[in-house]
Amino acid sequence: MFILIFVFLVSLFNTNYARDIGFTQDPLRISIGTRAMGMGGAYTAVSDGFNNFFNNPAGLATDKKISFTSMAASLLGDVSYLLFGANIPLGGAYLGQGLGLGFVSSGVDQIATTTQNGLDYFNYRDNVLGLSYGRRMSGRFSDLLAGLRLKLFYEGFSGSQNYAGTGFDMDCGFIYEREGMTAGLLLQNFLPSYLGGRVAWPNGDTEGIPMITRLGFATNHFFSGAIIAADYELSNDSAYQPRLHLGVEGSPFRWSMVKLRGGIDQSYAGGSSYLNPTFGLGLYFSPIVFDYTYHTYFNDQGATTNYFSISYNLDFKKKNKIETQVFYPENKRGEIPSDEKLDMIVYVDGLLRDSPAIITGETVGAGIVDVFANGEKCRFNGKDFSCRISLDYGENKVLFSGRDFKGKEIVSREVSVTRIK
Repeated sequence: MFILIFVFLVSLFNTNYARDIGFTQDPLRISIGTRAMGMGGAYTAVSDGFNNFFNNPAGLATDKKISFTSMAASLLGDVSYLLFGANIPLGGAYLGQGLGLGFVSSGVDQIATTTQNGLDYFNYRDNVLGLSYGRRMSGRFSDLLAGLRLKLFYEGFSGSQNYAGTGFDMDCGFIYEREGMTAGLLLQNFLPSYLGGRVAWPNGDTEGIPMITRLGFATNHFFSGAIIAADYELSNDSAYQPRLHLGVEGSPFRWSMVKLRGGIDQSYAGGSSYLNPTFGLGLYFSPIVFDYTYHTYFNDQGATTNYFSISYNLDFKKKNKIETQVFYPENKRGEIPSDEKLDMIVYVDGLLRDSPAIITGETVGAGIVDVFANGEKCRFNGKDFSCRISLDYGENKVLFSGRDFKGKEIVSREVSVTRIK
């Protein structure tokens, strides 16, 4: 909790340092993953197992198994973007926590410059290497996910000019889950320049890194399996106008292996606002996922961009199956039951008898459109589900069932959850 208060107070005073010569840009402002781009950049409240490192680090708490992702894009035909990332969930005593590793590179090659001998050429690169951590909070805050991301910047030139600056900054994210709805907050580059959040150059010049604040909301409450999301973005850079991002994702005809996406990504150019439509497609072939996004720019048709990504998820399996995890408050001694007979780990606090357990899981396979726990319908987005179940002391039997669009049960699993006093 102290860390959260520190982040909040520091972000309030994040302004450009007097000695900075200006702002540099963070590649992670654009390199947010193909799925997020297909949804108009509305990602703050959406947990994405493949791209949690690049989006909201709080989402790392929802990952089940190791996943890898990559993305490539070319803006204006000249600016190249590449990203590589891995999410690593932690188990055992660290259940509900995860790590993320990522690398983002943007650059332009063969930039011409005039010299006494004619034209010469150099290359520009802006790279970020990062480490993220996310966790689900315990006790009465178990609906809250929180995450931090440390980023190392390397920005410079090569070729006829060799000059580079280095620096670091941090991001902090939160996701709050409640009955089919999620809210998210992301503070990108919240460290002020005077606390190290800057890029330093060999000649002594420094550049601040603009802080971006994103507020997000997402729900699958209105359409079964479809996600509707919205983000509002603003910056402490006076030249950066506030922006709105809207997105939707769903499976046509309840095909779980196909995801269609659309969105609106607001941008500014020449003092005018543009609402740029985006269109995306996701193909889920176990264990590989292909994502594609077509992003238009009304202010510059030549800037229309195609985003491609390939991801690998170790959590996919071929047959229908329901896998579950339980997150529950730790007891006073911080002990975790280790009885091998338990189907899952349960965190217990005897003072919270009336508090329901939050059971989250994932459906694997095609055809499941609804998930029930002991006959009660769970929150379900077509892949992940979340249920609230009150537990008595001792052993509790919970029956999960997956049903098709006709309401027919096609898979079920009974799990034993023991609440220890």
